[in-house]
Amino acid sequence: MSDTPSVSEPAATTTLVEPVEDAAPPKSRRKLLIVLISIVLLILLLVGAAFLWYAVTKKPLTQLPMLSSATPPHYVATMYDVQQPIGVAVDEPNNRVYVTQSEGDRVVAVFDMSGNKLDPLKPPGDPKAFHIPVYVAVDPTTSNVYVSDRATSSVYVYDANGAFIKEFKPTGVKAWQPLALSFDTTGNLFVTDVLAPTQKVLKITPDGTVAQTFGEKDGLAFPNGVVAAPDGTVYVTDSNHSRALAYKADGTLVGSFARGSSDSPLGLPRGITIDDRGRIYVVDTTNQDFQVFTPGDTPTDVPTYSFSAGEEGTAEGSFEYPNGIAVDSRSRLYITDRENNRVQVWSY
Repeated sequence: MSDTPSVSEPAATTTLVEPVEDAAPPKSRRKLLIVLISIVLLILLLVGAAFLWYAVTKKPLTQLPMLSSATPPHYVATMYDVQQPIGVAVDEPNNRVYVTQSEGDRVVAVFDMSGNKLDPLKPPGDPKAFHIPVYVAVDPTTSNVYVSDRATSSVYVYDANGAFIKEFKPTGVKAWQPLALSFDTTGNLFVTDVLAPTQKVLKITPDGTVAQTFGEKDGLAFPNGVVAAPDGTVYVTDSNHSRALAYKADGTLVGSFARGSSDSPLGLPRGITIDDRGRIYVVDTTNQDFQVFTPGDTPTDVPTYSFSAGEEGTAEGSFEYPNGIAVDSRSRLYITDRENNRVQVWSY
């Protein structure tokens, strides 16, 4: 038997691995670290600035100037326990929302801005007398509340605590049928007067003097909304003509908008308001929505259509004949949903 030579395993070889130096020298690492820290600080600065902006303006972060304003607002809440509400006004400094009711006890319902119901505003005189409160506005200089009463062709004035003060009638006006009401920031009252045969808009100074009338030549037919922009431009909804009108501060007609010229023509426009970005909101009763318009670049340009929101129905965010609209400093919208017996709150 021959010997089989044994095969031995090769001896293990130990390999020493030399440490590899970092690809980036120390100076490059420091530069990269500085860049990363700068990015983090910039993000924190932007976030801090956003929340500081919110704390100062009390507006939702979606209203930040760098964000698009083309996104429509959305439904957020409802105020119930009203009967066929028509007009609405907000007194933010006094935490009040006023809502006129055309049915039920026909008084002006009062809520705080959280939706809690407070004592109503009652018309003066005989409690059995027939009244139909229609529109309501708050004087920003006094917090007095003005209510137009369709049944009595009157405007009633209350203080911020709900106490009746007086019946208001401008100096020199013997007969009128006041409908829509709105104040500008200096306390001038705008009233649409639907007394036949010539319907018009009155601008009334704080001392009760009629400073201006306009619209007489424009064939107004039940203008249900009026609002003045900070630059003096006045917007009026000419309800029975399915249009909104823009007037210069001197009462000169600039033109109409949305009468077949927008992406979504107006049907029966009623309430109108304007926010601090200048966006104009028009409630369209028969289209069951509200439409938003952007003002022109100059006082001689008519507003242009931006978007609309809402649809017919009884679900949250749907309408059955909406009518009045008001806006607060956060651009939250308060819209009377007449046949659904509620006030809807929308926000960006």
